[in-house]
Amino acid sequence: MLLDPTGRSLRLPAIFLMGTPFDDFLVPGVFLVLFLGFLPLLSLLGLMGLRWQWISVLNIYPYMHWGWTLSLYTAIALILWMDIQVFYIGYWDEIQTYNALTGVLILIFTLLPRVVEHYRQENRSFA
Repeated sequence: MLLDPTGRSLRLPAIFLMGTPFDDFLVPGVFLVLFLGFLPLLSLLGLMGLRWQWISVLNIYPYMHWGWTLSLYTAIALILWMDIQVFYIGYWDEIQTYNALTGVLILIFTLLPRVVEHYRQENRSFA
């Protein structure tokens, strides 16, 4: 989508853009790379114990480790992406269901009490 915003190389029909605010696939591609590419990667690195102070500016839950918060953001981004996609282009493949369910599962696992307790800042010295 970034290399070919027309979508031809990915065989994305232009009809998917009808009724959307986009003329090509560049903006959706940027969203996908940032929020469903880099964000989950950063979350994974944080959950594995990476210590970066600078990324804490994105953390709206200061009592939680930033990796946990980015996991929450990832779940919300995936659920919203699928909702918006179905709203604009309709339901056309079961992969949309799997992606939406993946977002819900990430959200559920992120909010499990044991997971929340594990990544609470007072309990661990994640910094």
